[in-house]
Amino acid sequence: MEPSRADAIVLRRREFSESSWLIDFITPEWGCLKTIAKGARRPESRLRGRLELFNRGRIIFYPSRRSDLHLLSQFDVTRFASAPGATLETAAYFYYLAELLLAVGFGSEAGRDLFEIFDRELGDASGLGRITPARIRFEIDFLKVLGVFPPLAVCGECQGDTSDRLYFSPVSRSWICSRCRSGRAGAIFIQEGVRALVNHILEGGRKTSRPAMSASQEKILDRLCRLLVDINVGKKIRSLSFLQQVKEVEGGRGRGGK
Repeated sequence: MEPSRADAIVLRRREFSESSWLIDFITPEWGCLKTIAKGARRPESRLRGRLELFNRGRIIFYPSRRSDLHLLSQFDVTRFASAPGATLETAAYFYYLAELLLAVGFGSEAGRDLFEIFDRELGDASGLGRITPARIRFEIDFLKVLGVFPPLAVCGECQGDTSDRLYFSPVSRSWICSRCRSGRAGAIFIQEGVRALVNHILEGGRKTSRPAMSASQEKILDRLCRLLVDINVGKKIRSLSFLQQVKEVEGGRGRGGK
């Protein structure tokens, strides 16, 4: 069988045996890809030291005809991941993103776009700033790439214009207008500044700038993203709890140092 080649980023690494690893990659052409790296744990292996989490490179693998587990032959690293492990919170953030991609990326037609937004985030890792706004921006990009982020300009119930006042309905899982808001318990009012931030990210502004978020905007967007990700991913992302715990610990240390 002829080998296949692809750009790839290591998302997950697990022990398979005393000498081998199971490696999951994100690739532009294949989406998420499961591979076995036979003998990679041996001291003399040419793969040893290369298959670290979030390293980016070029893989050569042999596609399996019987299963979704493919044989990894070669991984030439083009960028070693150093910044993602700079702090515990940054490391926890990228673990969360990797789990998010693994939840939707196998067989995904959006593989190229998922690869690009994750690759961009890794490339910007040293300048992320505060993690919660970075996560919110990534999640909006992520939902847009999957084609599931509700259009802001259209009410999801009456299909009318939302330019007057905008709400998000957890019940209908869409933005709704002020007319449809009547009688809708739990609908979240979206401030104009929040709407502008979302539009900025959706229109690609995140590629060149990181707009600031106020505390109230961050709180609203965090809640919205949590709802939309939970609805569209369809499974619990366990590493998010760890990320939140790390944030609380780091926040406690910061307050204690004042």
